[in-house]
Amino acid sequence: QRTLNAQYDCGQNIYGWDGDTLAYETRYSDNPGERRLIHYFYEPGSFIPLAQTVENRSLSLVREPSHENGYHIDRDPLWQHHPVAKPFNAMAWYQCDHLGTPMELTDQRGEIA
Repeated sequence: QRTLNAQYDCGQNIYGWDGDTLAYETRYSDNPGERRLIHYFYEPGSFIPLAQTVENRSLSLVREPSHENGYHIDRDPLWQHHPVAKPFNAMAWYQCDHLGTPMELTDQRGEIA
């Protein structure tokens, strides 16, 4: 994969879902300027998008556990992980029609993003 990234200047995108709605997408790249993490927010109980936040970083995933010596909670990365909230770089709001279809995406100044 690193060879393809270097040869074609491509990164890797990962998508995360919350049921049937897209919760986030992240782009991994060797170039820090191309890394993105976008979270999507919806009206409760619907598919109508409300907003998205953008961070200039990739999602940090918890490392995969090693069970070579059997399982123990003290060695489980999920129980040892202490995430810290990080600020986002931008926020945008969806302007939807009466059916909930996104028509525009606007930034904090109300301008089309």
